[in-house]
This record gives sequence, C-alpha cells and structure tokens, in this order.
Amino acid sequence: MALLKSYTCTNCGGVLNFDEDQEIFECPFCGQEFNFTDFHRDELLNQAAKSLKELRYETAKEKYDTLLSNNPKDFEALRGIVLVQGRISSLEAIDSPDNIRYCDLEAAVIAADDAGKIMDGSSEIQYFERLTKLLELGKEFRDKTADALDRSEEAREKYRAAAEGEKKSRERLNYAGNYIGIVLTMIFGVLIFVFLLATGLNITRLVPASLTAFGVIALIVLAGFLIHRHKVRTALNIPKSSEYITSGHVIQDFLSEEAVEIRKRYIEELELLKKEDPASKGYMPPKMKKKSSANDPFINITKTVTCAKCGGQLHPNKEKGLFECKFCGVAYGMSLFFNNTLRKAKEAVKRDDYTEADQRFSHMLMVDPHDFDALLGRIFCVGKWKIIDDIDLSDTFLPAVYKKLKDRIGEAVDHAAAEDRMFFVTMADLADVLEKNACNEQKIRKCQNELNAANMSEIHIAGGKNSRELIERKKEIYAQLEEYSLIKYDLLKRFGPLKGSLLKEKEHHAARVSAS
Repeated sequence: MALLKSYTCTNCGGVLNFDEDQEIFECPFCGQEFNFTDFHRDELLNQAAKSLKELRYETAKEKYDTLLSNNPKDFEALRGIVLVQGRISSLEAIDSPDNIRYCDLEAAVIAADDAGKIMDGSSEIQYFERLTKLLELGKEFRDKTADALDRSEEAREKYRAAAEGEKKSRERLNYAGNYIGIVLTMIFGVLIFVFLLATGLNITRLVPASLTAFGVIALIVLAGFLIHRHKVRTALNIPKSSEYITSGHVIQDFLSEEAVEIRKRYIEELELLKKEDPASKGYMPPKMKKKSSANDPFINITKTVTCAKCGGQLHPNKEKGLFECKFCGVAYGMSLFFNNTLRKAKEAVKRDDYTEADQRFSHMLMVDPHDFDALLGRIFCVGKWKIIDDIDLSDTFLPAVYKKLKDRIGEAVDHAAAEDRMFFVTMADLADVLEKNACNEQKIRKCQNELNAANMSEIHIAGGKNSRELIERKKEIYAQLEEYSLIKYDLLKRFGPLKGSLLKEKEHHAARVSAS
C-alpha cells in the first residue's frame, strides 16, 4: 500500500511530494541527495528507542536494520545495535555500571567492536572504541562485585527481618499502652466507688486501707508497663531496613577496593564518551548513487502537468523521477501522476481514507482537468460516499460541507468534457435537494420539540386563558408540521428520479469510455 508523503528539504526548504513507493535521490532545488528512509529517520529512531524501553529488542533491531540498509555507517543506528545485542534498555542505562550488571555485556562488547570496524576511517570510530572500553569496564565491575552482591542480599534479608520485628514491636507497644490505660482507669474507678460507698455507709475508717491496697496494685501495673516500654524502645534503636534498602549504600558497604577503583574508572570513561558523542552534531544523509535510466517507467512521459499550488506548468526531470515547479518551489514525484493513480485513489476510498483519496484525485486533475473519475471522486470525498447508491436523502451535513460540496460540483461543471457536463448538472440539482431536505428536517425536529413541550405544559394546565393559548399554539405547530411534511414528500419525489438519472448517465459515460 503506497501512501502519500509531503516533506520539506532540510537544506533549502523546497517542498517534496511523492508516493511512499518512489524513492527521492536529490532535491531538485538545491541538489541535496536523499533516500526515502532519510525522511523517516527520526521517526524510526524514536520507535526503536521505545521498543528498547519496552524490552522488545527484536523490534528495535528491525528499525535499526532499516536505517543501516540505507546508510551502513549511520552512527545512531550502529549504537542502537550495540544496545540491542547487549539487551540494554536505553542509552541512559550505561550511566552506571550497576544498571547494566544483568545485561549481556559480552555481546555488547562484540557489537561495539564491530561498529568501530565499520566506522574505520571516520571520526566516529573513537566513540565506539571508548564505548567498547566502557562496556569492558562494566563487565569487569560485574565480575568483581559478584561476592558483594551475595553479601548485600544477605544484609537486605537481615534488614527486612528487622523491619518486620520493628512492626510487631510497635504493635505490641501500642496494645500494651492501651491495656495499661484500661487497667489504671478501672483501678481509679474502683477507688472512687469504694470512697463513695464508705462515705454512704459511714465506714470511712476502711478507706485508708483500701487506698493503700489499690495503690500498690496500680504501681505494680505501671512499673511493669514502663519496663516493657523500655525494652521495646531499646529494640527499636536498630537501623531501619527501609533506609538501607533504598539508600543505595548497602552494596557499596561490601565492595572491595578494586571494585571501587573500577567504578571510578567507569565514571571517568563515561564522561569522556559523552564528550565524543557525534550524534549531538546533527545528521547528514549519505551521498546516494545516481539512478540508472534503464527500465525507468517515467522515461517516456510527455504529458503536461499543472501545479495545483500556483497554476504554473511543472517541468519533468526524468532522471530524478520528479516534476518541478520553478515558480512556487514544489516538487512532485512522477509516480503521483502516472503510477496507477486511479487505482490508488480507489484503494484509499475503500479504506475510508478520503483525505488521501482527495489528494490523489487532485493529482489526476493536474494532468487532465477534464478527468471524469477524478472530478466525481473529489465530490464523493466531500460526502464520504463510495458510489452513487451511497447518496441518501437522510444525509445531513454541516453548512460548510454543503458549501464545499456545491463548490466541487461547480468546478466539475466548468471543467468536465461536454458529454459529461450534464451528469454534474444533475448532481448539482441532487445536492440542492439534499441541502433543502436537511434544512426541512431541522424545522421538523424543532416543531416536534415544541409540540412535546406544549404537551407537557398541557398536563399541568387545566382550563383558563393559558390553556386556550396553548391549544392555539399546538394548532399552529401541527399546521407547520403538515407544511414541512409536504415539502419532504416533494423533495423525496425529486430525489428518486435525480438519483436514477445519475446512475443512467454514469452508465453512458462508462459505455463511451469502453467504446473509445
């Protein structure tokens, strides 16, 4: 499936229009050479980077391979292959040796070395040499920290267990505090009760003894609670596991001096690598070889093409497969006009891609302004119809759409061949019926809404002046509805014959084409 593309030359700003299946090798205005893939390079790189982050390495490799098929020395594509081979999810991942510990660094080193060989003789080779060295340091760091990883994992388990113990201890402390509070409250209540009882029975001599007994019990309970709280708080003085697990210092606590030195060298090498990154200097497409004119489908083209932008005549450049406008700075690929344009337009219509279909029909009119299929196709694209049978009296468009539809039909009437002009005159009458019907339908809906509102009001009004006015208004609405129904019936009677005439005239056109 060929898609329409329109790009601006990155060198001079000239506009290039062409099919996806036609390659452009040189801008006709400044001579800058391109390949179709060059226009999609940034898009392919973004798609590949997204695939890497999603760990879809094979998909990312396909994108990079596409770029390398166009330019084997594409720096960013070669670097992407290194990431793919190393199962490294992004370029940012190499900022720390810890991030790439579980990657396939052996394969990444080989890929970086191969990329350096491909770039031999260019300035980018230094980047891949440093990248190779960086990945080797990452591999060395991983080997030297294997034991530290095991020990740090044991430490993590220890602190996880401590965290669980901390949680349980805090829960016990909270429960104990609640229980002690309840017990002391009960003791205090009993003391008040005994005091009041002794006062009522006039036996206050028993109060001192009771107070002493309950006081001793309260002191014992309080002392037990304080001792328990001290033990729990002592236990909670251990380091929190969450701090150790998230601080990033657990592994470093177990690193050997040699591993620390490798990490330091890794960071230094990374800084040097970033300074030599040539991708920040921008991308220049490679020089392409000139196309051979042998078997060129456009070599014998002699037709005249008119620029749709300024109306000037386009000049063919058969060597490049382009039509160039010398007045407004637009270039069109020849495949837009002579490479099964009608078939591609119909395929776009089948996909409901009326925007592309409209463009392709417009390209056909640039070659032949009288082309019946192109004139009709542009009209159908406005109404989003595929065939005449799709036109229906129920079609209701916005006023702007009706205006565009009538403008297209007017253009067709002006430019169609004499034998086809009547077809488009009939279509203009049909469009007029569609517009009037849409306006009439709007009036009918308005009356129906007013009638529904009147019926609702009638329910709440029982007699009186307002009721009589409501009845009169309903009569007026019914009269309007009857008038609009008659208009609808008249439009329906006109619509059928007009549509039938279109079908017959279309058949006559097809017969004339077959006969010629």
